[in-house]
Amino acid sequence: MRRFNIDPAYAPMIAAGRVAEDAISKALMRASDLRPKKMPMTPKQIAAWDNLVKEFGEEARCLEWPSAREACEEAVKAMQVEADKLLDNPTVRKAYEKFLFVAELTKENNV
Repeated sequence: MRRFNIDPAYAPMIAAGRVAEDAISKALMRASDLRPKKMPMTPKQIAAWDNLVKEFGEEARCLEWPSAREACEEAVKAMQVEADKLLDNPTVRKAYEKFLFVAELTKENNV
């Protein structure tokens, strides 16, 4: 996967990272939880799955883990949610916009 023309929002990212450790940790735990190989499951399949786990124990859940990339993407989403919460404050938003303006003015053009 490649992404182009990404202009990272460093200030809110760093701020969100500082305040979002719990949210990021929970997102990583959810994203890296064991899961069936085929998703999504029907209600009947979910019931059968739950019955399998009931009969065989939690070890039955050991079928597949998501990739580290998937878990990281979920963590970044959690961080973005936290950054968005910070930027809901008009004063924080204005300060961040000023930061972006000054950062753009001081950016070196290496063309």
